[in-house]
Amino acid sequence: MIILLFLVIAAITLAGILISRNQRQMNTVCIAQSVAFTFLALFLLVTGQVPISTPRIGSPYFFIDHLGLFEILISTTIFTFAALYARGYVEGLVEDGELEKGSLRLFYLAWAALLTVIVFAFVSDNLALFWIFAELTTIISAILVAILAARENIDAAIKYIFIASTSMLFSFIGFIFLFETSRTVTGTGTLNWTELLAAAHAFPPFMATAAFVLVFIGFAAKSGIFPFHTWLPEAHAKAPSAVSAVLSGVLLNVGIYGIIRTFAIVHQTGSEAMVSFILALFGVLTIAIAAFSMIPERNLKKLIAFSSVENMGILLVGLAVATPVALFFVLFHIMAHSFTKASLFFSAGILHRQYKSPLSSEAVDDIRNVFSFQPLAAWGVIIGG
Repeated sequence: MIILLFLVIAAITLAGILISRNQRQMNTVCIAQSVAFTFLALFLLVTGQVPISTPRIGSPYFFIDHLGLFEILISTTIFTFAALYARGYVEGLVEDGELEKGSLRLFYLAWAALLTVIVFAFVSDNLALFWIFAELTTIISAILVAILAARENIDAAIKYIFIASTSMLFSFIGFIFLFETSRTVTGTGTLNWTELLAAAHAFPPFMATAAFVLVFIGFAAKSGIFPFHTWLPEAHAKAPSAVSAVLSGVLLNVGIYGIIRTFAIVHQTGSEAMVSFILALFGVLTIAIAAFSMIPERNLKKLIAFSSVENMGILLVGLAVATPVALFFVLFHIMAHSFTKASLFFSAGILHRQYKSPLSSEAVDDIRNVFSFQPLAAWGVIIGG
């Protein structure tokens, strides 16, 4: 029933966008969707219904636990603020000729669809379904990156799809490894997270580690982890700022979520030392590369994007420690990063309108006296930074 409720809300949202007559109506429908999703998630939390599995959730392929609900609440809350922000911001893009009026419906359809598939990724118990939803988030978000139809936007979207989707093939192979390993151990293979976790203690460490490495490659690319990070600064910088906020504040969490779920399985097999080493190594490399990349960078949105790359590396290092305290701070950092990066990209969008500079060339050196002209943007940068 829970899954059906999410589906009904999504269907009503898409129908509402299709029959809306103008940008404000479409925007209002998207705000209503994210608010409805948020209240549904809060209801599940405060009523103590989590974890939810078959039959209450309505399907054996879905499952909601506290981690999934945590990610949903972050996602829907940021989408709510981003939709509110987009109300005036998108109108400005149309007025300035950066976004064609005829593309508004596509923009909001993709916006609503992206939130829907993100939520369904976080409630998927089945690995195949999770992979499909994760891949859909790439395709749909690429549409939002390319929506301005400028050549550099289209190039950034193509680069994003190529790197993320190609790498996700490795994750798919890793999931097959986990399925075959579970079939060898239990006699009946499974692709469900919960069942894999229950049987993981009997998995051969080598097979579990090999599966993790493959899964990690795919989701590392989706999260902007070195050396698969090159798409992220381009896509986040070229996208409209409302889109950049959800790309950085929400979409990166899908990849990290996949890594966390797979790490939890492999951690039960006795190969946690090797897996933790892999996480720590790529985490440190990601932090270093992002930090050095920020030094010469003068584009404001690229600076924020490189900061997101750095924060993904920090999350990997925290996950590698794998103690309860470290995992608590990993979750706290996920939440903090999501909201601060959304705030920073909101501010970048305001500054873009103030200085009337192209989205791709907001030079940090040209931005001065922000408190005098745009105090809201100034506070957003201070809080987000």
